[in-house]
Amino acid sequence: MTPRRVAVLCLLVVLLAGVALLLRNATAPPDKVILDVMPDVAVTSIAPPRTRPPTPVNPALTDYVGSAACRDCHAEIWERYQSHPMAHSFAKVLEATPVEDYVNKTTLAPPGNRRYRVERTPEGVWHHESMLDAQGQVIYDQSARMDYTLGSGKRGRSYVLDNEGLLFKSSLSWFSDKHEWGLSPGYAPEGHKRFERRVTGGCVSCHAGLPNSVPGDPDRFGQPTFLEEAIGCERCHGAGRKHIALWDLGEGTEETIVNPGRLEMERRESVCANCHLHGESRVSRIGRTEHDFRPGQRFDDTWTVFVKEKGSGLTQSGRAASQVEQMVGSACFRGSDGKMGCISCHDPHSVPNADEKNEFFRQRCLNCHADRGCSLPLPERQAAPHHDRCVACHMPSVNSTNVLHRSIADHRILRRPVPAEETAESGKSVVFHFAQNSVPEAELQRARAFKLVSDALGPPLNPALARRAAEMLRPLIDQYPQDPEILMVLGNSYQLQNQPREAVRWWLKALELAPGHEATVQNLATVLHDQFQLGPAEKHLKEFLKLNPWHGSYHGRLAGTLNFRGDKLGAIAEAERALELNPTLTDLHDFLAATYAEIGNEELAEKHRRLAVRKRSLDGPQRGAK
Repeated sequence: MTPRRVAVLCLLVVLLAGVALLLRNATAPPDKVILDVMPDVAVTSIAPPRTRPPTPVNPALTDYVGSAACRDCHAEIWERYQSHPMAHSFAKVLEATPVEDYVNKTTLAPPGNRRYRVERTPEGVWHHESMLDAQGQVIYDQSARMDYTLGSGKRGRSYVLDNEGLLFKSSLSWFSDKHEWGLSPGYAPEGHKRFERRVTGGCVSCHAGLPNSVPGDPDRFGQPTFLEEAIGCERCHGAGRKHIALWDLGEGTEETIVNPGRLEMERRESVCANCHLHGESRVSRIGRTEHDFRPGQRFDDTWTVFVKEKGSGLTQSGRAASQVEQMVGSACFRGSDGKMGCISCHDPHSVPNADEKNEFFRQRCLNCHADRGCSLPLPERQAAPHHDRCVACHMPSVNSTNVLHRSIADHRILRRPVPAEETAESGKSVVFHFAQNSVPEAELQRARAFKLVSDALGPPLNPALARRAAEMLRPLIDQYPQDPEILMVLGNSYQLQNQPREAVRWWLKALELAPGHEATVQNLATVLHDQFQLGPAEKHLKEFLKLNPWHGSYHGRLAGTLNFRGDKLGAIAEAERALELNPTLTDLHDFLAATYAEIGNEELAEKHRRLAVRKRSLDGPQRGAK
């Protein structure tokens, strides 16, 4: 787990403690408008300008040329790959192969008081969220224009907004098996992050081809945002510029490009594992980011991954299972002397069609097991539901819920199915490795401490784990004096121990090494505001909103600090901006009603009083964030 994610999760402590104005990631552009079409109905439109000035391409990507450059010499493979789901993993929304129904399936009405609508126009795809009051009348209708599709559409798709290089996920997803729209995985009907959920570098590093991340900030992207949207040739074969240049000169060799099939086992499997191994927790190595892995490297050159000492990854809780973790534990892998791997069964350039699929994978099994045959009588194994498929018995399908990153087939390749209770995960967490672990012990201690801070978030919260993490991290400060992430996570650990002064001290030290680190500035702004240190809070709130102006509740927090020092007009502007970005922030209507009344604008004061009453007419969490 990255320090940014740990930091963001630590901020959930604010919610659990019941602090007002809980943080919400929000998305809206500077040119966003709010129109009063009825006295108490707001129509808001999230449509950022799509023309940003170009920025220098990340120097780490200058040797990448894009998959189209491979086509001239590898036309047959290139054409086959176009039918592979990975070739459609990420796309501009109007260029994606349509799988959605924009004619007959355009609305969603989950339990509660929020309603959703989608529309596709020549200009783009729009997702709408509206809220109804107790009488069924619209309180607000907010729309957001989508920029990208995330997912091939084989199982479904999610949708991404690009707000000037910061990416956010829509609350709506398309589910192909049900042929309908639904709330995105992890979104509860009664309250969720709407168009506000940040899509981090860890997401796009696996789902997209060549994200143009800003150096030093893996969650922020330049212009263009992507050099190649979908996963392409260079994600598995490495940068192609040198390879193409030397072949054009007649001097090319196969050593100028990576052929995963010819690598030794650990490096070969790392090509797939860099996206297909999640484990319990995944921590970046010191000085590395989600974008740094290159084909030909070992997986643990970039990450340390923790898995359970015993278990299948198929627990009833629905933990994001890992095909790689399961496969490495299989008898097939262990008995192959390093020969078996992902590409023993999967063609990375194509996927068999429905008519070919059964025979394709059966032959993959027979490549190693032809001399053993099957113990079932021929009529039995040819009958439904087996149809003479090895995988029907030995790699049965897992319940395919909308849990993210779940393995669809049981990659343990069991000889016989075992009871669910025998597959439950147990034992301590251990570091995953294909061969021998090569991570220094001090770095392993750092990774273990990062995982403890993540685990301490619970639920329920576990300050004792955070205390242990702090004890493990403090000795590492002198050993790794240039690693700001140790200081960031140390601050997070003290916040989880309810020691905000210590947390602030370590976060300020981290910012000395990494000025402008967004999650750390956000942490500081949050804690200082909630500790009523409003002067320092205002400074860090403004710094945070300069880094990321799309968070509605942080504009609301800033409104409070401005109001405290008497800047009524500034406070009103920030509070109105907060509601433009996030119209569910009910308490801000009370704030605006009072503040407008103080400056003598009774008309707007009354408007916000009415809106507050209408939102509070809803039951429980339907009122939105406070």
